[in-house]
Amino acid sequence: LADKAAWLAVLDILESRRELQPLVVVSAVGKVEGRPKVTDLLQALADGGEGLNTLRGIHQDLLADLELPLDLLDELFSQLEKAVAERGVDREARQDLIMGFGERLSSVMMAAALGARGWDSRAVAPEEVGLITDDRHQDASILEPSLEELAKKVIASRNHLVVPGYVGVTRGGQATTLGRGGSDYTAAAFGAALKRDVEIWTDVNGVAAANPALFEDMREAGHPRTIPRLSHEEAYQMAAFGSRVLYQKCLNAARLAGRKGRHLRMIVKNTFEPDHPGTIIESHASPDGTPRGITALEGVQLLTVYLDREDDYHDLFRQVADLEETHVLMASYSTGRASFVFDRLTPALEELERQFRDAHLSRDQVLIKVVGDGLGHNHSVLGTIHQVVDQLNDPERYGAPLLHKSPQLLTDSTFEAVALKRGAELVVRTLYKELFCQGELNVGL
Repeated sequence: LADKAAWLAVLDILESRRELQPLVVVSAVGKVEGRPKVTDLLQALADGGEGLNTLRGIHQDLLADLELPLDLLDELFSQLEKAVAERGVDREARQDLIMGFGERLSSVMMAAALGARGWDSRAVAPEEVGLITDDRHQDASILEPSLEELAKKVIASRNHLVVPGYVGVTRGGQATTLGRGGSDYTAAAFGAALKRDVEIWTDVNGVAAANPALFEDMREAGHPRTIPRLSHEEAYQMAAFGSRVLYQKCLNAARLAGRKGRHLRMIVKNTFEPDHPGTIIESHASPDGTPRGITALEGVQLLTVYLDREDDYHDLFRQVADLEETHVLMASYSTGRASFVFDRLTPALEELERQFRDAHLSRDQVLIKVVGDGLGHNHSVLGTIHQVVDQLNDPERYGAPLLHKSPQLLTDSTFEAVALKRGAELVVRTLYKELFCQGELNVGL
């Protein structure tokens, strides 16, 4: 929702689905080159800085472009000014209240724009529809019992509702925000509550089989490919470990729906190429071991400890479990050696390395995953993966192994390994070419 073209494209998409009576979830106004981001301006306001006039100007320009009343957002901006000026309240709650105004402004604009096209539309705040969260500010989770209330209030409404994504409210009435991917998470929660499909409209053609930034030289040939279908488990693995389109909390909502017998289906599509099929995410799995995608999670830390006695492992494991502000993503143990992959570097993790005589902390590594339901049982695919691993660990060719030998983990739906940062791009590209490009004929002219 960055500019007039994006708004008109979204409005046309909604018009094409009018008979389906969609509930609309919106994000804040997006980024335009040369213009401050709405989220950055709101963060500055939350921190006591300037930016209110710039924020107002961005929205005034859009109102004019969309031929909407220029005073449409006056009440919301008055509320924002009051929130910015307020002191002596809970700092985190105040920040969430301010940071959520981007989506609230968009929801009022979208409802008005739809109304101008003849829709009986209305913008609703999260507290109006019962979108209740826990009190973990900046990263709140929607409470499972609130799904029933959501469904009741939406069904009872006679309007086409427009909901601000990313924002919620605690049982005590404090504003919260839902963290990264919060608008998609909001939409998934409503889909789970209403037992309806969720369409996520973004600026890419669905979920790519690998990070497109690593394939600039193959872009004209259509690489990396869009994944046509993903199961919830496959999508969760992609979201949790490096996908730039999917978000983990969004898939948590899908899992929650599954536990309640609601098989939530999500479709990720491109606002600017609406005819592209995108990626369908559904509960149904095809456990034939076909690889669906490759993720690369940067900035992980690999702790390897060599142990003399079995009892030492129990002490090490206890200390790892007691670490705060960092989480274990992957672990393995073989006689005399334990390996742990952590999501971030902390002073406590560095101190843990120093406590063991024979320990080494490899900083800033990359966790690589090949994802596909049933992958652990497809010996042909596993053979290809291991050939790639052996090839990339040839010291004569690359000077040193590009992948750590431990830990390497095989689950029912993933193969996981840790790569050196300098070799991660080559690892992903080589795996992609071997797993996804073998059926192609390359002709040189």
